[in-house]
Amino acid sequence: MLPWELRGYAPQISGIAQTNATVTISQSGRVIYQKKVPPGPFIIDDLNQSVQGTLDVKVTEEDGRVNNFQVSAASTPFLTRQGQVRYKLAAGQPRPSMSHQTENETFFSNEVSWGMLSNTSLYGGLLLSGDDYHSAAIGIGQNMLWLGALSFDVTWASSHFDTQQDERGLSYRFNYSKQVDATNSTISLAAYRFSDRHFHSYANYLDHKYNDSDAQDEKQTISLSVGQPITPLNLNLYANLLHQTWWNADASTTANITAGFNVDIGDWRDISISTSFNTTHYEDKDRDNQIYLSISLPFGNGGRVGYDMQNSSHSTTHRMSWNDTLDERNSWGMSAGLQSDRPDNGAQVSGNYQHLSSAGEWDISGTYAANDYSSVSSSWSGSFTATQYGAAFHRRSSTNEPRLMVSTDGVADIPVQGNLDYTNHFGIAVVPVISSYQPSTVAVNMNDLPDGVTVAENVIKETWIEGAIGYKSLASRSGKDVNVIIRNASGQFPPLGADIRQDDSGISVGMVGEKGHAWLSGVAENQKFTVVWGDSQHCSLHLPEHMEDTANRLILPCH
Repeated sequence: MLPWELRGYAPQISGIAQTNATVTISQSGRVIYQKKVPPGPFIIDDLNQSVQGTLDVKVTEEDGRVNNFQVSAASTPFLTRQGQVRYKLAAGQPRPSMSHQTENETFFSNEVSWGMLSNTSLYGGLLLSGDDYHSAAIGIGQNMLWLGALSFDVTWASSHFDTQQDERGLSYRFNYSKQVDATNSTISLAAYRFSDRHFHSYANYLDHKYNDSDAQDEKQTISLSVGQPITPLNLNLYANLLHQTWWNADASTTANITAGFNVDIGDWRDISISTSFNTTHYEDKDRDNQIYLSISLPFGNGGRVGYDMQNSSHSTTHRMSWNDTLDERNSWGMSAGLQSDRPDNGAQVSGNYQHLSSAGEWDISGTYAANDYSSVSSSWSGSFTATQYGAAFHRRSSTNEPRLMVSTDGVADIPVQGNLDYTNHFGIAVVPVISSYQPSTVAVNMNDLPDGVTVAENVIKETWIEGAIGYKSLASRSGKDVNVIIRNASGQFPPLGADIRQDDSGISVGMVGEKGHAWLSGVAENQKFTVVWGDSQHCSLHLPEHMEDTANRLILPCH
């Protein structure tokens, strides 16, 4: 199992939504994640670990308002076990930011990390794009054990533009990360990058080449991300900071602090209180601050009633809400509130409903704001996996953890991993998130099998590597359950415990009980079976062509 210092770091993004909003995360103009969130603070922590660099976050409210900010997804990518080599190869055609089509040029890139010593790794990489762009990087990573992980690298780039001379420059980067198991802290990350005036990353080079008026040349980036649970207080703290300066644009700073904890007061249990502060500041512009406070109380069986207040630079919002969980698959909520800067004091009513299925998460939401606007929206969020064994839609798997494809011989509606994942019409299910580098167990829920369905093997226990798509076939059959009495031509019964096997597949479908009684599961009309006992003794039986009433016991001769 890889220690935390050798695993990838997936960034955590938090913010505040004022309505049923859509959060869109993009990088270099390409959307990499999108999700519907209810009003209040949100945390997105299931991004793919391969995501690195600066991410653009857009929160689109139902009334059309848009809030944009950026977060940094830095990491320490250089650490590799001693004597091992990790590499990445990529080739293709680039797509500039804000463009929906690729350009007619080809790039090639590679990255290599070598475990030189037990806790020291060397890193290098190249990126080539015709004769116009070349870059090379070299760096070193150090696992300092209980002190965390540290890395430093230098990147050189040469860029050729049609309207001017070649530009060559250097960029320096420093990363530090740490996972504190003793305090159950999440990964803390500090990153610093400085680029000189003539350095261009490949994305920046493409922006200059195809969108020159919008291109911003990065000068300095400082980011910090810290997460700390305080168990005795049931308190979780998150803090993020990103400061960026540019050679040709105003500097910007984005910071967010979120705290949430649960308390018990008298007979009230599991009272949830959360607060959040978010600020965005651009040089020579007013600072945009947001403060959020929420209190949620349990009520009834699975329901919660809540109050939240949000204050921004332009308005104050008060909202009462009710949220209820019907079962592990279905939940809904309603809210009503006032907002100071809207018509009629922003009186509005909102509702949302979520359904989690084997094929993903379905969401429908709507809002009515007095004398202002009304909206209804629906969305689906999920994933699709296809291999040579089959294909299936399934719950979202945006992280780099393994997925497991399970085949059940074409039998549909078999519950895998509890009651969240079921096989589709073709007998394929995908369990989307499994722990990597440690034994993982996936089990068929035998208590919820459809009538007439039998699964021979119901537990899968394997160890998968990071990013793997595993496959396992479970012998399954679907048919009728039949109660029979078996006897031979002389009226004798097969011995107790004799095995009954289907001739075509050789699968055991039942066992002989006292006085020839047997329960055959998952069988069909006109099938043939062999009853086996002792060393080589056996007899054959044949189901009738029509079995309309399987509730009555059948008497079958065994020859």
